[in-house]
Amino acid sequence: MLPIPGTRKIHRLEENLAALNVKLSAQDIAELDQMADPNGVSGLRYPEASIHTTLVEI
Repeated sequence: MLPIPGTRKIHRLEENLAALNVKLSAQDIAELDQMADPNGVSGLRYPEASIHTTLVEI
């Protein structure tokens, strides 16, 4: 999973770019891996009201 941040304000862009300086330890990564189910899917990709406008059928 990768976030795609968008912003219209310079200070928010600077905050987003500061995330490049975050360093995770091996323990941090191990804890995150334990919390995330690599086979799990949670929720719909699109709001229910707009699913009919997509080409994907659920």
